[in-house]
Amino acid sequence: GDRLQLTIDGQGLGFSSFSVPGLAGTTKGFTATFDYELFDSAGANDPADGFSFNYGSAALGELGSAEEGMTGKTDQNLSFEVDTWRNGDAEQGVNISGVLDGADVGQLAFANGIILEDDSRKTGSVEIRWDPSKGATYYTTGLTTNADFTDVDTGAFIGDDGYTFNISARVGGANQDLFIDNLVIVAGKPAAPPLPAVAVYYDFEDQEGDSVADKGANGLDGAINRPDQLTIGGSGAPKGSTPGTGIDFQGGFLSVAGTGDAVANIVNGEGSYTASAWIKPSDIGGDKFLFGQANQGIHNGIRGGGFLHQAHWGADTNGATNLSAFDGEWIHAAWVYDGAADVGTI
Repeated sequence: GDRLQLTIDGQGLGFSSFSVPGLAGTTKGFTATFDYELFDSAGANDPADGFSFNYGSAALGELGSAEEGMTGKTDQNLSFEVDTWRNGDAEQGVNISGVLDGADVGQLAFANGIILEDDSRKTGSVEIRWDPSKGATYYTTGLTTNADFTDVDTGAFIGDDGYTFNISARVGGANQDLFIDNLVIVAGKPAAPPLPAVAVYYDFEDQEGDSVADKGANGLDGAINRPDQLTIGGSGAPKGSTPGTGIDFQGGFLSVAGTGDAVANIVNGEGSYTASAWIKPSDIGGDKFLFGQANQGIHNGIRGGGFLHQAHWGADTNGATNLSAFDGEWIHAAWVYDGAADVGTI
């Protein structure tokens, strides 16, 4: 299908732009997504110069300042920039910037690095959000150096339903192809991104027989072990999703088959997890593990005299708060492991 081309490799045609009229509701924020392609042929100069996505008071049809946003072009603006010139330069990279009352606010967020190598092609997606209560979010995929900025403070910038959107780009003696496709702008307060689908979910309602039903999509029912040492029923966490029902572990436990591949991925550093529950411990002494493997490996729960604890193949960590401060209260606890960063969080 057709797509928008703003610059052409091998042709130093200067500035170009694509602008969109103001949209009602953008005072409350917006979300913008689009796909891009960048290409630089072999030889000649490094790729240049870059482009930006802008929201502000610029007139429709304003060419803008490309990788420098709307500097010198309008009084109020937020810019999400991609600077491809010059490879190895300290100013090259991706950033969030803007203009406030005619003055350049500088870099609100910045990642320095090469965007596009000589004789290369980059394709990917861009996601941009602005929420006046949280700030600006800017993600890219496919570039050599990507934007990964979340809820960046945008200071005194105030949106306006009359503000335009503008994609500004340029080339000169050094140049590149820039294509834009599938641009979608949604006015209004950005919605929170959807959470990943749960792998296992037990609410302990409607329990029958010798297992607890998994209410998620994977059918990983939990087999009851030592049934005389646990009780299902009673009451649950008042602020939880099922306040009428819970489980009381007094030595019994649930075993879950079918999770071996997921655990193996985590062991190999290729997987991540979040395990969470509402808990109300009656005894915080000794080891009280809630989530774990049969032996060694992951053991997450309570340890060390009442601290939430993450035991992770010898990398053991306590949470900051001792649960004795919450005696008799329900608390929501979560144990998180980011496999890519090799970081555990409680």
